[in-house]
Amino acid sequence: MQRISRRTTLLLGALGFLCVAHTTVAQAAPESVETSELGGAEGEPSNEAAPDETAPDEAAPQNTEGEGSAPSDSDRITSGLSESPPGEPSTLTQPVSTSAEQEEPESAANAIAEANESESSAPNDGLPEEREDRMVRITPGVHLFGQYILDIQESEVGTDWFHRFDMDRVWLSLGATYRGARARIRLEGARVAEGDGRDPFVVVFREVWAGYRAFDALEVRLGMLPKQIAPGLTNQWGLRALSRIGPHFFGLLVPADMGATLTYDLPRGIGRVGAGFYNGEGYLGTELNRGKNAEFFAELHLPESIEQLRPLTLTLAMELGAQGTSSVNADRFVGSIAWVDRWVGAGISVTYARGFQGDRDREGLVIDTWIRSRPFWRLDLSARLAHFLSDFDTTGASQTRAMLAVGAEWIPGLSSSLAFDIQRASDAAANPAFERFRLRIVVEGRFEPTIALDPSTL
Repeated sequence: MQRISRRTTLLLGALGFLCVAHTTVAQAAPESVETSELGGAEGEPSNEAAPDETAPDEAAPQNTEGEGSAPSDSDRITSGLSESPPGEPSTLTQPVSTSAEQEEPESAANAIAEANESESSAPNDGLPEEREDRMVRITPGVHLFGQYILDIQESEVGTDWFHRFDMDRVWLSLGATYRGARARIRLEGARVAEGDGRDPFVVVFREVWAGYRAFDALEVRLGMLPKQIAPGLTNQWGLRALSRIGPHFFGLLVPADMGATLTYDLPRGIGRVGAGFYNGEGYLGTELNRGKNAEFFAELHLPESIEQLRPLTLTLAMELGAQGTSSVNADRFVGSIAWVDRWVGAGISVTYARGFQGDRDREGLVIDTWIRSRPFWRLDLSARLAHFLSDFDTTGASQTRAMLAVGAEWIPGLSSSLAFDIQRASDAAANPAFERFRLRIVVEGRFEPTIALDPSTL
């Protein structure tokens, strides 16, 4: 009986254990189904770890300095999006910290979309706003125009031709900005005609200036600096390697001078206005008289609410002053209207000049028209026509220059073009060197990266 009682007790204990195990398995079945749904198809084991159910006030502190534990998946997504795109200078970035009150993204795709949206809306290369004011931006630059030239001219003995390789311009620059302060140095290498046939290649300072920008609208500059009129019209044209603007080509405007400028960006993006005060002899000349030149400039656009017509640009400008030892008048009045767009552009400008080529009473007029287009890929088509009425007192005194070009931008910063030039003068005998037919193969290279530095890390 004692032996039977022991066996009965063991059997009843085993049956009780099985009943308890069965009840536990039945209660745990729904949780296993939910887990399998997280893992993927039904019946497949899940590789996902159990969600962290730790209370918010008991969560482990996050590693924000990149030391200790390995970064999580969300950190990898954030750090990957903060990297600079290919071809752009890298910038110093920090991991983007998220507030505890923000909700987690529902998926990695949403996280990427939100990060891209924040990058597109955040200014200044995606740098955190609290660090932006401390960044020093350095911009070294190299810009050169090389060309092969074939000149065909008519002479007394017949048609004459000559060809050569030439370097029209070389610019080496270094710019820097820190908060509102900014400065720039630009060296220019170009050929200077000396009249003896040598025409050496010389290097001069084209820009040496410092300035300050306040309220994100008002800017003052001092030194050897770009003027307002010629650079403004050149930027609208956008193809300086192929041709200078008409007033610059005929010697009525210069792009830079020693002096001071003050510019103001108008509200709602409708343009900018500016004033400048200069010696008046240009960046290649020395001041020769007590008079100074004053320049006033306005570039206007339609309001931002009329987005379709924003490329329409109206330019009004004038310069009053004197040049040379005899203080010859150097008054210029300029009006221009243009459509300035990346894919297509066209414009016409009229420049009235009073006093030039040593004659204080001489009057002239330049009518300058241009058109450019990028119909597809990186192909550029352009044409320019400039007509100079060189003396109102002499009937028919004029010079005309026409250019037609086709080119391509092979990679960002490197382009080449084939250009055809025709130059005609009303009195060819008075200016035989002007008339010609010219074929040019122009190569332009430009490299201007921007390097952002944080002074506190140096």
